[in-house]
Amino acid sequence: LFSLQPVADRLLRPIEAEYQTYRGNDPVSYIVVLGGGYTYNPDWAPSSNLLGNSLPRVTEGVRLYLAHPGARMVFTGASAGPMQSNAATAALVAESLGVPRSDMVILGKPRDTEQEAAQVAKLVGEQPFILVTSANHLPRAMRFFKAKGLHPIPAPANQLAIDSPLNIWDRATPSSMFLGHTERAWYETLGSLWQWLKGADSAGA
Repeated sequence: LFSLQPVADRLLRPIEAEYQTYRGNDPVSYIVVLGGGYTYNPDWAPSSNLLGNSLPRVTEGVRLYLAHPGARMVFTGASAGPMQSNAATAALVAESLGVPRSDMVILGKPRDTEQEAAQVAKLVGEQPFILVTSANHLPRAMRFFKAKGLHPIPAPANQLAIDSPLNIWDRATPSSMFLGHTERAWYETLGSLWQWLKGADSAGA
């Protein structure tokens, strides 16, 4: 049941629908792209090193960078092992898409969203900035960043829940992809519950 598109996306859609694709022109100095899944193989095409949710986050960040001349891209995320950091790997992809290194900031220490918020706070202070992450992760991320006294402008990427037309067989056939949508819905729901229980979404946290 949870691997069927109508069921999976009904669970995920309310989480993703909280924020719409950002098409504004707010004057900002920073576009912050949160880290996600990755590996690092220098023999691969740069984009192949970003797994799952990471590549759509970076490409959306680059789109917004191109729409905001003068802004700098900020990449976050620690190393997952004896290799370069998530942030550095994402920056390589952005560079391959035409973003100059001089317009990037790499924060390669944070290991989770709460730590990412703390590191970004030291960089941006009280000025508004665009925050890019997966649509299903964005509500929880916004709470972490606001709790640090920051002023993020939400910019969802990697939307998964499908509202647009879809082949009837794709709707009716169980799929591991849609089971993954269910997993994301439960993961973010439980993550939000834990965030609330530990008080990490409160101002001053």
